[in-house]
Amino acid sequence: MRLGRLVRHAGCGFRFVMCVVALLSFAARVDAASFDPKLKWHQHKTPHFMIYAARSLDGIAQRVGQLAEEAYAILPQKFDWKPLGRTVVVLTDVQDVANGLATVLPYNYLHLRVTAPRPDTALANYDDWLRTLIMHEFTHIIHMDQARGVMKLPRFLLGKLVSPNGVLPGWMREGIAVYEETQQTQGGRNRGSFSNMLIRTAVDQQKFPKIDQADGLGWRWPGFLPQYIYGGKFLEWLANTYGEDKLIRFQKKSAASPLFFMNNLLAKQVWKKSFYQLWREWQAEVSKTAQAEITAVRAAGETPLEPVTDDGTHLSALALSPDGTHLVYTTTDPHRPTEIRLRDLRNGEEQRIRAKQGATQAAFDPSGNLIAYAAYTANHGYRYYSDIFVFDRRDGKLRRLTASRRAQDPSFAPDGKSLLYVVEDAGTQRLVRYDLTTWKEQPLPIPHAPFTRFSHPQWSPDGQWLAVSSWQAGQQDIYLYRPDGRRVQRITNDRALDLSPSWDRTGRYLYFSSDRSGISNVYRYDMRRRRAERLTNVVTGLFEPQPAPDGKTLYAQYYHGAGFGIRKLAIEGVAGDWGLVTGDRTMGHQSPATSHQPPVTNPQSPATSHQSPLSPSPFPSKRYHGLSPRLFIPRYFIPGFVATGSGVLLSAVTGSSDPLRWHLWQAGGTYRTDAKYPGYFFNYTLNRFSPIMNFGVLNYATDFGNLTFLHADGTLRTVHMYEKRLRGYAGIAVPYKRQIFSLQYFMENRDNIPALTAEERALLNLDRFAGFSATYGWGRQEQYPASISPEEGHRLVMNFTVTDKILGSNEPNEQQIFSGDFREYIKLPWRHHVLALRVKGGKTWGDTLVQGTFGMGGALGEGALGGGGGFTYFPLRGLPAAAMSRANAMLMSAEYRLPLGSPQRGLGTTPFFLQNIHAALFADFGNAWNNGEDTGKWFFDRFFLGTGVELRGDFVVGHGLPVQGRLGYGVIAVNRGRLGALTDSLLGNQVKYGTLILQFGAQF
Repeated sequence: MRLGRLVRHAGCGFRFVMCVVALLSFAARVDAASFDPKLKWHQHKTPHFMIYAARSLDGIAQRVGQLAEEAYAILPQKFDWKPLGRTVVVLTDVQDVANGLATVLPYNYLHLRVTAPRPDTALANYDDWLRTLIMHEFTHIIHMDQARGVMKLPRFLLGKLVSPNGVLPGWMREGIAVYEETQQTQGGRNRGSFSNMLIRTAVDQQKFPKIDQADGLGWRWPGFLPQYIYGGKFLEWLANTYGEDKLIRFQKKSAASPLFFMNNLLAKQVWKKSFYQLWREWQAEVSKTAQAEITAVRAAGETPLEPVTDDGTHLSALALSPDGTHLVYTTTDPHRPTEIRLRDLRNGEEQRIRAKQGATQAAFDPSGNLIAYAAYTANHGYRYYSDIFVFDRRDGKLRRLTASRRAQDPSFAPDGKSLLYVVEDAGTQRLVRYDLTTWKEQPLPIPHAPFTRFSHPQWSPDGQWLAVSSWQAGQQDIYLYRPDGRRVQRITNDRALDLSPSWDRTGRYLYFSSDRSGISNVYRYDMRRRRAERLTNVVTGLFEPQPAPDGKTLYAQYYHGAGFGIRKLAIEGVAGDWGLVTGDRTMGHQSPATSHQPPVTNPQSPATSHQSPLSPSPFPSKRYHGLSPRLFIPRYFIPGFVATGSGVLLSAVTGSSDPLRWHLWQAGGTYRTDAKYPGYFFNYTLNRFSPIMNFGVLNYATDFGNLTFLHADGTLRTVHMYEKRLRGYAGIAVPYKRQIFSLQYFMENRDNIPALTAEERALLNLDRFAGFSATYGWGRQEQYPASISPEEGHRLVMNFTVTDKILGSNEPNEQQIFSGDFREYIKLPWRHHVLALRVKGGKTWGDTLVQGTFGMGGALGEGALGGGGGFTYFPLRGLPAAAMSRANAMLMSAEYRLPLGSPQRGLGTTPFFLQNIHAALFADFGNAWNNGEDTGKWFFDRFFLGTGVELRGDFVVGHGLPVQGRLGYGVIAVNRGRLGALTDSLLGNQVKYGTLILQFGAQF
């Protein structure tokens, strides 16, 4: 260790602002490999698309190519915009939840999942899932890729970062895609009864959303759905009322306008009215239509319903025990984790079968002791599949029956010896019978075309029939099969969603839900008379009927406006006065549809065929390798800045990746205004395998504040010192479940800014630092949509860094540095009240840096726009930013976080949405010291205690960027005398009177 003759400036000495944290996050960020390394990939080249798919999906990739070219023949012409180059499409089959993604960064990119949606979701109304998905997602590309007029220049300079239509409100971005998915197919959400149900109920309950609530940014029901449901319907109304040409014209004007977020100005230019006026017009018209529907239902006699429970936003996966005394269901709520519950219908008592897991369907065995259910689980870190679990009510034990089988919708055979369920593979489903005695699986020999879907299979009580809802040839109908797989009867044949068949105890009646009238109601099929009749008449919707064994009552899922609940209704003596439903009574072939279809809201849509079998391969394909010259073309340019307290750190970032994110690189430059220092960085990550590998270089400057040097002649010279650092590094990272371990070798050269004399420079630890840095992270935190903070769980991050001469360091720079950060979140008895605790420490052995290792002070936040975080930054509120820099540091923080309100509102069409308002009472207890420094008689004698209060808000800015803002005041309550004459940079007052906190990002 070497001691120098250097006098620290008055007060606590150094300022060490972590102004490069944002840039380091680019260089050091580690993600798990995006896709299973075992998969072999092919690329398929079409005239306008490059499609990447696992080898097992080659046939589907060819069909996707055909459908994508079909979309290209329609949408670019319609929007008068052709994307430059080929659009990248990544096709996967590693999740059992339907979805898609479209982005123009770093280039035009689609990620499509082969899996079709479950029939009980808002996406269920489709005639061809892949066509619907491609039309929706490619509309996003055409929409966001546009940059017209004066916006062509910033697009040329900044690349795809400039996307004027990409910052439109969510109801416009998603609404235009929903509009086109409906226009270009015979399905689409604008035709769906689910969409009509939400709007009709909102009208009936006088809860029609304002235009800011339609952005889908709130956590209250219906959550994210309004941007799709209300957005799609609103744009369809605009097109039908004022002409589709004006809707397209608005998109063009928006793409050419530098006046971001001035949507009403553009609306007035196109429609001569603001969006507020247009929204009110649409609301009046849609309300009139909905009210007529409501009046008709009530005039015919609304079915009486008895509430069972509304404890949640979405209560689903209903199953009634054989004796009718218990009901199992899944409850989803924004205030708590999803749960599977068992409810005693005699006394209302409930048992939690499984927390933090939801079922898609559940079933009792004949004894009522076993409950089988299907739930989604993560598999091997790369897949999200559905599997079957069995809960034994007798001993409370839960057993996993399948693993990575993609099994769902279980149903026990009448003898209880086997289980029937659905399995998924490449978008096509099969029915499988699982023998519970031999543990062997046998597929049912049911012939079906590609992309056939099955859901909710149910054995009849005598075991002679199998009823199932199935998507075939563009329709979701109810079918009857024999146990040998022979199709006996098609109960329904229409474009309605006929779902969730369930037998009564005698086997005479088969209950199901259907939206054939435009509203989902409960129907009953009589096996003797071979006809179906409607049993209910509701304004909103009934789903998942479960008949009780007494034959007198029935339980069902019910939409009540604030989500879904469970209702009980009488079925004894119900005559079904709302009409009969005729199905296909023939054997082995399909007959023409005889039931009327739900109302078509857009009759101008072109007719398209249902999902057809795959055609021969028309597009060339080859094995995918990832490395190509295109990888090194910069795809975007992102400017940025971080306030440093005494200046600004300006940055510019560019980079790219291959379509599968095997290879990623980023590069850029920085300029620190207070140091007048230009920097740069480059990082490359090989994300193909495990471990993940990366290397890079980073050049930047950091601020050490004022240093006063005592010269040999007794003179003093004060210098505001910055340190410039040039760092090269290479490392690996191994993620495993909730853990990650990384190891990095680095070599860094440090030098001073401005110039120092040889005597002054000799007092500092500069020049070369080289060694290894190892990091371990692990955590499990629970946070729900309505939470203001993580509410339960913990997180641990530890780092050990060693620099040594044999590893490349200069001899005076040999150190061993350990730092650790542990956080615990404790849920308090009141909703969303949290006690958050943090212990963070750092210890240095070996040579002590005169400049220090750990900086303490300030309130820089973490997360978006925060700029805080890292191993060496210790935020102690009440002190100015990084008021101390020493070899060792310790910080203990506690916060009582309490919600104040949840406005869930925006300011019209402006890019500002306020989700939650909350507060925190905090206490930070910490100190930083050098080795050998006097810390007092008791170790904590010289620790600062900073206390105060913060008012916090959770915002969404720019219609998509979540940000937490904090306004507060902190004051040092213990050891205030150590502060000297330090001043608050924001208020200019002495720190001993407190400091103002004005930051982005959570404290921890």
